[in-house]
Parts: sequence; structure tokens; C-alpha cells
Amino acid sequence: MAKCKLKCSFRLKRKPSEALGAIITCSSPSEDAGNIALNPSCRAEAICHLTLIGRPINFFDIQTPYWMYSYKSETIKTLVEYASSLSRIKYEVLNYVKCLHGLQGCSNAQTSFFVKMFSLYPYPGLIYTDPVGAFLKVVEEELKARLLRPGEALCGSCLKAYREGLKKLKKTLAKTTLIRGWLNDRSQQYYELCFRFSKTARRHALSDVKRMALPPDWRVLEEYLVPPFKVKVLQATTSDEVFYFVKNPLRDWRLKYIINDAVRVLNRKLRTSFSIENYSLDSVISCRKAEALNLLRPMLVQRGLKDYTLEELAALASYKSVGLMKLMPFLLDDNVEEFFLDKPSSYVYLDLRRWGRARSNISLTEGEVNRVVTHIKSESGFPLDYENPSLKSEVITKDFHVRVSIDISPLAVDGVTLDFRKLKSRSFLTIVDLVRNGTLTVMAASYIVFNLLKKRSILIYGEPGSGKTTLMNALDLILPASVRKVYCEDVIETIPQIDEFGRHQLRYHVDPLEALREGTSKQFEVLKTLHRAPDYLILGEVQHKLHSQALFQGLSAGLRVLATTHSSTAEQLMSRFIFHHEIPITCLYDLDLLVQMKRLPLSSANQRRLVRIVEVEPRPPNVVSLSLNTVKLVDVFLWDPSGRLRACIDLYDAPSIRKIAAFEPLNRKSFNDVISSVASTIEELIGKDVGIRDVLSAFERLYAEHFMYVTPRQEVVKVKG
Repeated sequence: MAKCKLKCSFRLKRKPSEALGAIITCSSPSEDAGNIALNPSCRAEAICHLTLIGRPINFFDIQTPYWMYSYKSETIKTLVEYASSLSRIKYEVLNYVKCLHGLQGCSNAQTSFFVKMFSLYPYPGLIYTDPVGAFLKVVEEELKARLLRPGEALCGSCLKAYREGLKKLKKTLAKTTLIRGWLNDRSQQYYELCFRFSKTARRHALSDVKRMALPPDWRVLEEYLVPPFKVKVLQATTSDEVFYFVKNPLRDWRLKYIINDAVRVLNRKLRTSFSIENYSLDSVISCRKAEALNLLRPMLVQRGLKDYTLEELAALASYKSVGLMKLMPFLLDDNVEEFFLDKPSSYVYLDLRRWGRARSNISLTEGEVNRVVTHIKSESGFPLDYENPSLKSEVITKDFHVRVSIDISPLAVDGVTLDFRKLKSRSFLTIVDLVRNGTLTVMAASYIVFNLLKKRSILIYGEPGSGKTTLMNALDLILPASVRKVYCEDVIETIPQIDEFGRHQLRYHVDPLEALREGTSKQFEVLKTLHRAPDYLILGEVQHKLHSQALFQGLSAGLRVLATTHSSTAEQLMSRFIFHHEIPITCLYDLDLLVQMKRLPLSSANQRRLVRIVEVEPRPPNVVSLSLNTVKLVDVFLWDPSGRLRACIDLYDAPSIRKIAAFEPLNRKSFNDVISSVASTIEELIGKDVGIRDVLSAFERLYAEHFMYVTPRQEVVKVKG
């Protein structure tokens, strides 16, 4: 018999007669491939796959390149019963022998009888390939264990657990129809008598395997690991289409059997661990991950799993047990910025940081989508029903931080839609990183930093996904440690800085637009902020009329604001404020810097760039009138069609600098000196391999040297006693 490479695929299929069955497609050219009576590898695979089904089936076929093996109903019942018995007994037996895995220091911890028996790597153990032979081995081992004395090979507690495990396994196997039939028959051709099938010739065995096929003219742009997944980013040579291909580790049926078995135990043991009141997806995943480690450790103390660590497989089992395994690569991949699902059973598509929009080979069924929706509803605490068909919430775990938007029927015509926005990766960007990757120039960064440290309000606008929040967080990070920052957000997009960086942060979480409740709106919290003495008010995203009213309410009260909003141009933004959000024109004079972010089609993908810095011309002096009907915008920096950001005016003549100079001794020379110093600091940091703390320390020194008001030193007079 040729050695089987164990590369078969498995699927469920429903025939026109509504009969549900299982089909294994085998590509082995061996003559006995597909014959579980003669081929031990096929027998092992059939047993493991039938364990995974978890429901009654009416037919079971194995397709090879040349033959179709259709097994009889009696054979199916025998195999399913045996597989179910193994599923129930495996972890129970392994729990009997926990001390064999190093807890008591026994010498044969990694070569125990049970691990060899239930092993799937590098090849399936005897209990799968030869059930009768495995039963005889268990009987033989039990007789040997009775003759052992404590201390000869195992300690007393280990020996007791070992005997109990053997006894339990022997009793379970003996109850199965497969072993009972052999005990009554004792025939050497027992498997051929037991596993009956009909064999038919087959010409195109692999043609009915439905997969998302890739054209042959794709080239690999990037290939990397998102443990335990392997990711390839491909691009068609005939078009600009990008494809995000995820290789699922569970395509290996042996690993699939181990993980699914662990998931079944997790769901049974931890079903009632959390109630709706104390539900948290992070706590659920963490708890299941810890339990999965204990379940998988005895099964994976063996050779053959070099590609995956125990922690990676435990994470895979925990995500699969809560129904998030298919979304796991998108949630964990730092290159993914946002991903979408337009309707159930469609393919997920996504935005990649480097390559832009891409489609993937991952699709979610309606049941899988409903599980995701249930988690988000429980996490947010907000309703999602016929009267409230939209929900926006955030999910924060140790592995990821995302903002989730969900729409359901009747609003979503084709079914549930999902939008996951990655809010924070494990490594966020500083202003130095943004200059280094070309998002903005050194001079534009220096000008924005100058205004920031002089406490001018900055409103960052742009299209969705243009990098507004990334720039806001980068500016927030370099504010001095002495600044008291008050945050008011409906979705937490800012970076916690109290514990790690020692900053002053007061953060408030208000209800999103989809679920506003009286007393928890952004507008109401801004009113209360006036008595919280903030140096900077960080509003996050300004989305609708109430948010705009909150923004200008804070500005008119003298607060310095850092916020983001959506708009294609500054002129459109002003029109939206005036006509849609009903903001009086006179209030627009309270704005300082308007910074535009945009995604531009540069090189091979869309790149985020700062394309415009515009300011509002100050109102005429000593004029307070409702008759003001125009607002003049002054371009300070503007993106040149040749591909660079250039200054449009002398920076000292910008409106915000004139506002600063009205109250501070700031002449042209001192302004240029400070701007040059800021630019030199940024350029120096760009040329070095520096961390976040180094960047913060450099800007602290810059602030102390150029932006702090120092009182003249008074002469100290010594008084004689």
C-alpha cells in the first residue's frame, strides 16, 4: 500500500431527496484508497470526520480519482457510534493521567500509552487506524499495569490514575458495536465483513469540489503569518484587483479533529459561565483560551506539529468556540484596517494598509453572522430589532480593538451587514512615524505642532478611512504631560495614556447616534466639561447636528478642541455646519486650524496624505453682528498636483499666528526660530530608530524650551537670624 499523505477534503452534502450525508474526496492514486476495510489511513480519516459531524447522516461516500465508495447504513451507524464513543472518552481518559504530563515529574511523561494511542501526528494512532488492534493493546496494557508496583516506572498516584484510565477506555471500547461484533465473530476478515460498501467507477472525482478558484495570472505581492493562519496578498496581472487569501490550518483534517473536539468540550463545560449582566467578549475568550490550553496540552505533547504552538491552537479553539474563527485573521492582522460583509453567504472584503481594497476567500453563513451579531449586542447593551435596525458599538479585547457597525432588516435589504473598523493596532503611530511614511511634510508637521502646543483648536476632516483618527491620536500623544485632557467620545478611538505614559486623561463614553439617551449625549457632557477645567477637550468624531452644536458650544466657551469630522473639502464642511447643522455663521470664526486628510492613488495603492491646512480669517475687530454672511478661508498649506505639499503664504501671516501674537510677544524672528527648532527635532527623530517614549521626551524638552512661560528668577535675600 502506498503511504497516504492525508491530504483529503471533507464536506457535507444534501441530496435532492433532502438526505444529508458526508463526502470525503481523496486524491491518493493507491488502489485501496477509499476502502476503509483495507486502508487504515482512510479508516482513521472516516472515524475522525464522522466525529465532527455531530448529527445523523443518511449516506457516506469516499471519492477517489477512479472510484466512488458508497457505504451502507449499517456501516455508517457502526462508525458513527464508535467515533462518538471516542469523542466522549478521549479527554476523560487524558484527565485521569494529568500527572503523566510533568506535574509529578514522571520520566515517561511525553511517551505515555494514551498519547500514542490518541495521537494524530505524524500519523494517526492505533485507536483510529485499527480499532480491534487498539482494544487488544488496551487489554494487554491493563494486564501489565496490574503487575506494576508503585515506584518501578510510575509514582503511586500516577499508577492509580493510569490503571483507572485503562479500565475506563477498555470498558468504553467494549460497549461499541464494532468491538462487540469482533468479540462475537473473531474473524480475520472482520473489517471486510463489517465495513460494507458499493463501488462504482468515477471519471471526474475532483470536479465537484466547489472552491473559490483563482485565475492562473495572479502574482504574490506579500506573504506573511497571522498565527495560526497563513496569508497571501495577490494581485491579478491583467488588472489592479487585489486578493487576500487566508489558508485555514483546519484544512488538515487531523488538526481539525483535535480542535473541533476541544471546542465541543469547551461549549459543554463553559456554557453557563457568563450571564448577560457580566458578559464581556474579552473575558469569554480569555477564559476559553485558558481552558483550551489544558485540553490541548495532553493531545499535543507529540511530534509533528512544528508549524503551530500550543498557544496559537488554544487561541484558534477559543475563537472557534465563540463563532469568530473566520474573522480571526482579519481581527488579528495589523495590516487590515477595515473589513466588510454586505450580506450572509457573501465574501468578506477589506481595506489593507499598504494595498488598499481587496477581496478575500472567507465567507460567513447566516448562522455564523447571527453569532457575531449576538456577541456585539451583548457587548454593547443596546437594542437591535425592527424598531432599531442599526447598531454601532466597540469591542475591546486583549487581541484587538474594533468599532462595529451592524444593520439588519428591514433597513438592510439583503440581510445583515457588518462593518468592522480596526481602531488601534498593537503599535500606534506618532507624528514622527507619519512624517517618516510621507503622510505629511516636516514643515506642515512643525506648523501643526506649534499651534497645538500654543493651544489652538484643530479640526481634522476628510473622507472615511483617510487617516483622521490616526493623526488626531498622534497629536494627542505629544501634548505635554502637564496638560489636562478631557475626552468625550461615543466610540473610544483614543489611546489610554495614564498608566503607560503618565498623562492626565479624563475619558467619558457617551451613547452613539444609534442609541441616544437623554443625559448621556455628547452635547450634554460638553456642558458639564466647563466645570472640569480641561486644557484640551477631545471630542473624537463630530458626526451630526448635536455633535456640531457640542463642538461650537465648547469653542464659544473658550475651550480648546481637538476633533475629527467627515467632509471632502473645507467649503463643504462650512456649508454643512451652516445649512444642515444650523450653526450661526458668527460661530465659525471660533475655528482655528482645519486639516484635511485624503487617500490619494499613489504608486501601487492608495496612500493617506495631508493635502490641505486651511484657517478661518478672523472676524473684524470690535464687531458682534448677526449680519455677517460670509466666512473667508485662508489656505496655509495645499497639495500640489505634482505630488507635494507646499506653503501658500508666509506662515507668520496665518490667521492662527495672528491670534497668538495678539496676546503674546511673538515677532517674525522668534516664530521662525521656534518653527525651525520644531522641524529640527522632527528631522533628528526621523533619522534615528526611536520608540514612543523617546518621541514624547523630545517634545517635552521642546515644550519646556520654547512654549512655557518662565517667571524671571527673583533675587534670594538671606535674612540674618
